[in-house]
Amino acid sequence: NCLSLEPSHNSSATNACSTPCGCWRCCFRTLLCFPHGVVGSNLCRVHSFGSSVAGPGQFRLPAGVCVDAHNKNNRIVIADFSNNRVQVLNRDGSFVCSFGSKGAAAGEFSGAAGVCVNSLGNVIVVDACNCRVQIFSSSSHDGVFVRAFGGAGVLDGQFNGPLGVCVDRHDNVFVSDCFNHRVQVFSRDGAFLRKFGTRGSGAGQLDQPIGVCVDRTGVYVFVSDSRNNRISRFRTTDGSFISSFGLNVPLQCPQGVCVDGADNIFVTDTNSGCVRKFRICADNSNGHDNEDGVALVGVFSSTGLD
Repeated sequence: NCLSLEPSHNSSATNACSTPCGCWRCCFRTLLCFPHGVVGSNLCRVHSFGSSVAGPGQFRLPAGVCVDAHNKNNRIVIADFSNNRVQVLNRDGSFVCSFGSKGAAAGEFSGAAGVCVNSLGNVIVVDACNCRVQIFSSSSHDGVFVRAFGGAGVLDGQFNGPLGVCVDRHDNVFVSDCFNHRVQVFSRDGAFLRKFGTRGSGAGQLDQPIGVCVDRTGVYVFVSDSRNNRISRFRTTDGSFISSFGLNVPLQCPQGVCVDGADNIFVTDTNSGCVRKFRICADNSNGHDNEDGVALVGVFSSTGLD
């Protein structure tokens, strides 16, 4: 099943934090994910949970979500941004555990943003306002701190507003470095490997990237290029630019992006208030928009899938 996050109406989504590199604004509306191999052919609301407080199973500006596919129960892991913690829930939304608190020490957060789980079952969390990434032990063991990497700055391995995170089949970690307008790639242990993207609107350039997702083949990484109102596709091995899409729709500040087991691409179109479904295809026969071989095939909003 597709998972999406929606902040409560009384949650402030602006002026979320200030980093040592300067003030920045973030506007998490909806981020989403699929467990590996799941096909999201149709979208309809099955279940919802959570409310805007600080208790177990409650949230203040939930920002990132993933499914721990390595746990037999497929537990749901959610970055609870303004409560500065990560919560782990069962599939029915019942509370399992949480870890983290406000601060800058190991295991503490100042805005837990993107989250993913690697093949070891370790939980990888973007600690946005501390400009770092933290890794914790399996979600079934209450999130014991393992290591952290990053720091504020513009050099390789440093961040200015990191937000999204995902891993490839080798457990390399892809992090959207939002206000450095790039994506950085690290080893499982946090060693810097490479980067791609520079600020701009040209092919392969980025302007405030937010969501990142590696497809099921591990060949491509999709990046939500929020200020350019498009999704860009890069090769995972070297960061070379492949294509982009979304301008013909048009997308309006896309944030979350995920790819299911059938290579459908789901994008949270933030300012349009919907989730859009795309499919890679050779022509326009499978959708009502085609752009660089990608067709728009559905729109999911409060009224359902069009």
